[in-house]
Amino acid sequence: AIPVVLHYIEDPLFTDVAWSLTQPHRILFSDEKGTVQVWDIRSRKSEPFQSQDISGRTINALTPFNYQNSDNQLVHYLSVGDETGTVHVLEIPKHLNETYPEEVDDLKDLIETEVIRIRDREKLQADKKLA
Repeated sequence: AIPVVLHYIEDPLFTDVAWSLTQPHRILFSDEKGTVQVWDIRSRKSEPFQSQDISGRTINALTPFNYQNSDNQLVHYLSVGDETGTVHVLEIPKHLNETYPEEVDDLKDLIETEVIRIRDREKLQADKKLA
């Protein structure tokens, strides 16, 4: 299998990854320097959409979760565990949790475009070998 979307950064090394629970095009990465990064794969930029220093220690666990508070409002959190055993619980800001219907379609389009690009590249490489 060939990755449809590939993101590689050598320094710092990523230690965990989690999809946003509400925005399908956003992916959360943790790293060995204690930072959580939010990447927007639609933008194809080489830098995170948002970055937050958490502990200064290697983060080895990321878990987004939802909680319904006493006012019946859904609140979004991210639990982050580091190498010392400390668990940090962060409330995810509301503007990072709003989902719009077109976001799912945008992600589907991105993946379909990448799959076609990969197949075309493989076909071109195979044709070159035959020539």
